[in-house]
Amino acid sequence: MSKPFSLASLSMALARRLPAGEPLNEEPGPQQALASAAPDRARVPARAAASIDTAVIDTLFDLDESGGPSLLREVFTRFLQSADQRLLQMQTALADNEAQALRKAAHAMKSSAFNVGASALARQYGALERCANEHQLHRAGEWLELARHEQACVKVALEDILREVA
Repeated sequence: MSKPFSLASLSMALARRLPAGEPLNEEPGPQQALASAAPDRARVPARAAASIDTAVIDTLFDLDESGGPSLLREVFTRFLQSADQRLLQMQTALADNEAQALRKAAHAMKSSAFNVGASALARQYGALERCANEHQLHRAGEWLELARHEQACVKVALEDILREVA
């Protein structure tokens, strides 16, 4: 599966691999999995919950065949590995007045942000993508600065969550 991938595509990929008609077992949610993985730190950190939709965490645990944090680790790690590079691509595209390159990078980051549950960041990248689509690059700088700040918060939140499920 290539990135960025959506929760729907993850779900469909897993559904294709499961035997037809076989009900899924109810797996423990992330709070229970976190509790068993790290009994002394069984909660998603509060500052992480402020930037990350915990329903996405639940979904990633539900979609993981083992019911554990492997899929969550993969999705979060991919975001963390590409976020700074994409941000740099957007900065360069904006500085060079390259609307198409800005749109492409903003679209990819919008999808990636939704995949990790960073809805506020995804909306900011969506606004940046619209600016690029409409060739309103004079407005894009403000959105890029907002996204840069929110992305820094999201990265800290994802790193906190990854430490919790380690």
